Order: sequence, then C-alpha cells, then structure tokens
Amino acid sequence: MPGPLRTLRSTIYRSTRFAHVAEFIFRRNDASEDVYPDDPPRGLVDGPDPDRVVFIGEPGEISLGVRSHELSLPAFFARHLATVTSRGVSWSISPLPGSRIAEGPGVVEGLTNDLAKADAVVILAGISDTLRIMAATTWERHLRATLAALRERLPVTAQIVISDIPPLDNAGSMSKAARVAAGHHSRLLNRHTRLVAAEFHGVTVMLFPRELTESVWRPEGVEQRFTFTYRVWGNHLADALPIDASVIAGSGSDPAPSAPRPRTTTAGPRHASTSLAESSNASPSDTSQSRVSQTHVSQSRARARDEGGATASTR
Repeated sequence: MPGPLRTLRSTIYRSTRFAHVAEFIFRRNDASEDVYPDDPPRGLVDGPDPDRVVFIGEPGEISLGVRSHELSLPAFFARHLATVTSRGVSWSISPLPGSRIAEGPGVVEGLTNDLAKADAVVILAGISDTLRIMAATTWERHLRATLAALRERLPVTAQIVISDIPPLDNAGSMSKAARVAAGHHSRLLNRHTRLVAAEFHGVTVMLFPRELTESVWRPEGVEQRFTFTYRVWGNHLADALPIDASVIAGSGSDPAPSAPRPRTTTAGPRHASTSLAESSNASPSDTSQSRVSQTHVSQSRARARDEGGATASTR
C-alpha cells in the first residue's frame, strides 16, 4: 500500500495548499491601509565611539504601524544597546522591497560601502515567505546566499544577528487550518535557519521573545500596540551582541565587569545560535497572540509569485 498512501498524502497536501492559497487571495488587503514611517530610515543615539548597526528585513517586521522610524524596532534596539554599552549607536534600515529572503543578496550588494564599516547586521525576515509556503530548501539557499554576501563585505569581527520567524499559530486574521499550517511552516524554516547559520562564523540566531507570546496585554492605542512589540523585540535582539567588559563603566569609576550577554547554545568558537533541540521544544502559546504576527499577517501585502509556488496570507 505504500504507493496508494503516497498518492493520498500528496492529494491531501495539494488540496490543503490550494485552500491556503485561495484563502490568501480572498483575504488580501488594500495596501493603502498599511501605515509606515516616511522619515529617513536611520538614526543616531549620541555617545562615544558609536556602534554601527545595519538592519535588513521586511518592513512589516521592522516599522509597520508607526509614523516615525524613531518608534521602529531598530530605534528601540539602538537605545537599549547604548544603555548597556555606554557608547553611541548609529543605525540604518535597508528593507527587502518585496519582503522576500530571495532579495537579500541584492540588497546586500547595494550596501557594500556601509557594510565595510559596520559592527553588526540584524536580519528580520520570513513572515511573508512562510505565508507563501516557501520550500525549506529554497529558504536555505537564499539565506545562505545572503549570509555569504554579508561575510564577504563585513569586517571579520562584525556580528550577524538573525531573528526567528515569529510564531504564526495564533494569527487571528486567518482560519484555524491556515494558522496551524503557517505555525508549522514557520518552525520548519526556523530549524533550517539554524542549519545555515552554523556554516558561518559570527552568526547568532535569536528565539522570538517569549514575553510577546505569553503575556496578557491590552493596548491603549493602535500605535502603542506596535511600539510595545518593537521595544520588547528590539531589546531582546540587542542582547544577542557580545559586549566587551571594558566598555561598560560606572560613572567616574573603573570599567566594571559585565555579565555575559544572554545567549542560547554556543555552537563554536565564533558562532552562537539557538540549538535545534531548543528550537523544536519551544512551542508557541495556544491562548495568546503574538502582536507582531497578528498585525503583520492581517496587514501584510500579498505578492503574486514565489519561485517555490503558492502564496498564502492574510485577513
């Protein structure tokens, strides 16, 4: 019966995939409803010897829902990092124009001069590719190409931080079947992210902050919903960067020793990332919604095509 079973499973998979795509098409939004900042996508936190951090990713994960980049995830990241290091932080955002990881190498190529002076790069991508049901092997290929392009252009000491794709199991803008499928696929892509990251030095993969999936929180306004998420998520990602004890000094005193920055499993002398075991054991909350997942899914733009095939998304 192996043949008939394979045929049945293939038929069920194709039917589910078609239903997911049909739901995406039916629920797609008018992009004019999305709110994004229109000020320059860069900023500076005053302080000596500023760290230079470049953010690459989906606009929907970085700045959706706020009217100034000073309220975006990178701005919160920078302010938190400056508080920890007592140094300044210069940050900039380079979006993936179609919200696809496949665009990563091209975006990196256009940043050659900036990357030559950067201290760190933060990558936030994957929600849209999850909803398009990008094949894991395709995700691996494009992420690997992006990381390779970064390592070619970054100083050898520069760090790369990759955020997990947020949990999508409870994205309220989709049907239960679509949420289950999206949640499963996001975890699959996150596991493959770790496999690729292990091939490069100076790469850290960060779990999505648990506080955003488990806490009970009632926003006082639409914009506050996003700024709360960006603050928690940005602070969490900033904690991935290694901090030299010599840069953390008390006021008017000798440099104070610093506690190790929060990390998960160290996978090598120059590489740190969350382990596969930890990733697979980290189950999303069944009762509370990740704010960034829900708002991005309900407002993300649908784009027609992915080289792996179908699209599936929102509302």
